[in-house]
Amino acid sequence: MKRDETPLLTAQRLTEAHDIGAKLARLRVARRLRQEDVARRAGMSRSTAVLIEQGDIRRTQAQLLRYLDAIAPGLA
Repeated sequence: MKRDETPLLTAQRLTEAHDIGAKLARLRVARRLRQEDVARRAGMSRSTAVLIEQGDIRRTQAQLLRYLDAIAPGLA
C-alpha cells in the first residue's frame, strides 16, 4: 500500500504537482496524441495516465519521465 504524502506537502508543492500534470496534458494535446496511446507507449494503464495529468503526487518520478518520453521522445 502506498503512503499518502499529501499531509507532508505544502499547498505550493501540491499546486506545482497539479501544474506539472496540466503541462503534460497540454503537451500531449498539442501533439495531437490520445491519452490511451501515450499511456501504452509509456508502459502504463490509461488510469495511471489520468492520474499523472491530474497531478497526483503518488505517481513516481519514473512514471512522469516515461510519460513525458512517450509524448516527446528525447525531451526528458
